[in-house]
Amino acid sequence: MRYLIVGGTSIFGEKLIDSLLSKSETELIVSTRLSEEAEFSRNNLVWEVLDLRNTEKTFNVVREAKADIVYDLATQDSVGFSWKHPSETVDVNVEGTINLMNAIREYSPGSRVIIGGSGEEYGQVDYDLIPIKESTRVYPNNIYGATKACQTMFAKLYHQAYGLDTVILRTFYETSEVQDDKFAISSFCKQFAEIEAGKQKPVIYTGNINNIRDFTDVDDLVGAFVLVAEKGKSGEVYNAARGEAHSLLDVINILKNLTGMEVTIRADAKRFRPMDSATLVADVKKIEDDCGWKAEIPFEVTIERMLNSWRRRIQ
Repeated sequence: MRYLIVGGTSIFGEKLIDSLLSKSETELIVSTRLSEEAEFSRNNLVWEVLDLRNTEKTFNVVREAKADIVYDLATQDSVGFSWKHPSETVDVNVEGTINLMNAIREYSPGSRVIIGGSGEEYGQVDYDLIPIKESTRVYPNNIYGATKACQTMFAKLYHQAYGLDTVILRTFYETSEVQDDKFAISSFCKQFAEIEAGKQKPVIYTGNINNIRDFTDVDDLVGAFVLVAEKGKSGEVYNAARGEAHSLLDVINILKNLTGMEVTIRADAKRFRPMDSATLVADVKKIEDDCGWKAEIPFEVTIERMLNSWRRRIQ
């Protein structure tokens, strides 16, 4: 089986690489935008430097890969960044995906294409529609979510009009021990680790800590990407999440228990978004029924792993 992973240094990339290479008779082509990041040496793995906004290079990579399964994981994935840099977010998330699908249509029409979507596509959902089903109307309320909704619409259009075998996996608030501190949970873990190390006063700076979110460990979500590629129905959207509700205040309380520290919580205006959704929790019955996937890593374990990662980095 030949795979093309576009966005190999994304939050899912390296762990998906490991998962796929553990299978027998796997050939893997992986792309990244930065050449200095493509220095991993592994059997049955070929690295390509690719920016999806480069139409010619995208077509060349797809033509040479001849992949059975293509993962589109290349994305500008920060909501905060999208408000500050809307044009770049649109270029990467929308134009890049259109270039990729045009290349697949031209040179690899038999490929199965897995699009990495987002729960941010749903936006603000009425309370009586939570947990959110895949059939719920998308109404994004930030620029990142709007670009991911466009991605999904184009993937469906190319499936309906040209017969491309596209499947969309909407992940909800993925968390990882290597996540950048521009994301809230990682920022909290970093701040607690710095307080422990005596590098910050016992004050945690936050944005809105009352919003309810559905956080899922990347290690679990990588399994969802693998199973959706194997068992997902063509043209369908699947939610991938824990199906549980947690606020960012819950995260702070977990970190207080893990560290044994008392902290002051202080709102920071720079950390608030212009618009936000109060509650985003997924209904995951569809992916359980069709693909047999369910998140297994406890939320507290994910938080502890991220905290320990920041402890190591700070030391």
